[in-house]
Amino acid sequence: MNFAVLLAKGKFVDELAGFRREDGPRKEFVEIATALNADVSSYTSAAARRGSWFTRIFQSRPAWGSAADMALRIGRYKRVYVTGEEVGFRLALFLALRFSRERIVCVVHNFTPMWSRVLRVMGHRPFAALITVCSTQRQALIDAGIPPDKVINVANWIDDKYFSPAFSADGKSFVASGAENRDYATLEKAAAQVESDVFVFGHGFHVSGIAGEAADRNRPKNYHLMPRVPFDELRRYYAEARAIVVPVNDVSYAAGVTGLVEAMAMGKPVIVSRSRGISDYLDGPLGYVVDVADPQGLAKAMRETEQRADLKQIGERNREWAVQNCSLDGYVARIADIMRK
Repeated sequence: MNFAVLLAKGKFVDELAGFRREDGPRKEFVEIATALNADVSSYTSAAARRGSWFTRIFQSRPAWGSAADMALRIGRYKRVYVTGEEVGFRLALFLALRFSRERIVCVVHNFTPMWSRVLRVMGHRPFAALITVCSTQRQALIDAGIPPDKVINVANWIDDKYFSPAFSADGKSFVASGAENRDYATLEKAAAQVESDVFVFGHGFHVSGIAGEAADRNRPKNYHLMPRVPFDELRRYYAEARAIVVPVNDVSYAAGVTGLVEAMAMGKPVIVSRSRGISDYLDGPLGYVVDVADPQGLAKAMRETEQRADLKQIGERNREWAVQNCSLDGYVARIADIMRK
């Protein structure tokens, strides 16, 4: 029984070997590929196999190249796990033309109106399952015509062995990370109302630069925009923080969820905005849930956190919730089971 894992642009000619050499937290697609003895493919590895003609056609549109290469090789695989809709839906278009059914298990992060229109035209037959990490996205897919039994909602995974209280210490600062739909303008206003340092690592998987860089140059002296750093250093800042702040805009997909569950796995209290896309994650211990775009409410939560004596107990409950719901090993086992069906 043969399986594949499909990425978008990719980084290495041999993606599996390349990512295994990297430091930092484990990658979910590497663990899934290992569990299933699956091939890992991307635009980068496809271009290396197919040569200059492939590069000339797809260099400026790598998601299409990754999907096209897999469509040409789909006959050798029972199922393909795709890490995001930007490649998975393109692959589905190719497979729909070939009347190929139930080959794709695709993670859907942000089901936009454009993808909804595409899905209504091509139908759901190329998909064996669609994986979401928030209930709002699951409902959006069902509303677009996907049978409910094909849409599987799971908690966002985290490498809870890497992000662990074993690395934590008593801290005095606040830390925020990520770039996807972050509301750092509100955090900057809140920082002016607290005493502790606030360190902002405003970078995402596909975003360069520092989020919030264009804000008012007269920033509070305790508000620090940090450069991109290795995972080990980011983990150290997490470990030395009093609490992690996740200021996000109100969106219907799970912007901010990675930073949220990283903080919980580290055993830290969290101060988070009440966005629809992460509503599934806001019933746990956390710390504080504040209104979106409310600097006064955010500052109040941060000031109260500066005074609280039970931060360790909140963090311990957050860690317990993260391990129970978001463990990478549990996610891999569930996806592998779906792939084998």
